[in-house]
Amino acid sequence: MDSGAFSAFTRKTEVNLDDYIKFLHQHKDKLDVYCCLDVIGDVEATWKNFERMEKAGLHPLPVYHVGEPEKYLHRCLEHDYFCLGGMAKDSAAKLRVPFLDKAFTIICDKEGMPKAKVHGLGMTSFELMRRYPFYSVDSTSWVLTAGMGSIFLPAKGKDTKYDFSGRPHILSFSDRKTEAELNKHFDTCSEGYREWVVEYIEFKGFTLDRIRASYKDRRAINVDYLIEFQKTLPEWPWPFKNFRRNYFH
Repeated sequence: MDSGAFSAFTRKTEVNLDDYIKFLHQHKDKLDVYCCLDVIGDVEATWKNFERMEKAGLHPLPVYHVGEPEKYLHRCLEHDYFCLGGMAKDSAAKLRVPFLDKAFTIICDKEGMPKAKVHGLGMTSFELMRRYPFYSVDSTSWVLTAGMGSIFLPAKGKDTKYDFSGRPHILSFSDRKTEAELNKHFDTCSEGYREWVVEYIEFKGFTLDRIRASYKDRRAINVDYLIEFQKTLPEWPWPFKNFRRNYFH
């Protein structure tokens, strides 16, 4: 369960802490874990929220954000499960790899094994999910992609028919084609590739007509891609190999 703080921040609204605490108490039997209500840009206020939630009898996951002092990451490491956040902002795109390299150098022991479970908030990058030993991540890319009329497609594998190990190819099926989409649209692909795409869609239990018409079916086939991608990752915990480790020490 995410607090929705980032969404509220981008919409210039607020999430009331007391309301959030009340909601969690009402539904905690349906929740495995839930995040602290973070205050974007104010790390001290975030930790005050964390302490208030603990005093209210809850056990939220603390959050460490891009740009915060390192001591707060060490505070997070006092817990067996916490979140890394602040990476979904466009302004943070260039900081993600340096931030995560340094964070996981601290999070992991000398053998590269994580000392705690780490959740990546808004972690949409397939490359970064493979680079770092996250225990869990969340993302809305599969929903947004489906809503825009597109689906995730695997690569053509060498040893297997479908390769789910990397970033998916995004192909549009929308009737509302834009000029930018023309080279990424099913209707403009080669005949051979269209046949391969239809074969994949049917292999996954869908039909071309439904993929064209139903955002729910597009969501479902995108979720299926994520499940297949997860199967290609090592079983957690697995080591983080940071070749720049000496730089940070």
